Amino acid sequence: MYENFKKCIVELGTTLYRVVKDIEVAYATLSNWKLGKTTPKVATLKKAAPYLNMSLEELIWEGGE
Repeated sequence: MYENFKKCIVELGTTLYRVVKDIEVAYATLSNWKLGKTTPKVATLKKAAPYLNMSLEELIWEGGE
């Protein structure tokens, strides 16, 4: 899931820092998600998906293209 998130950030030409500021999520939250220490809350995903111009399903899908 994090890989989809990161890929979309790159495609948008923005930074992780900008995204966490815009969707009002702590940077540490996404850092822990990236490291596999936690999984994102549904509320966080619901904020992130539209920001990244994707559906919630697309964001969480790990099956590849």
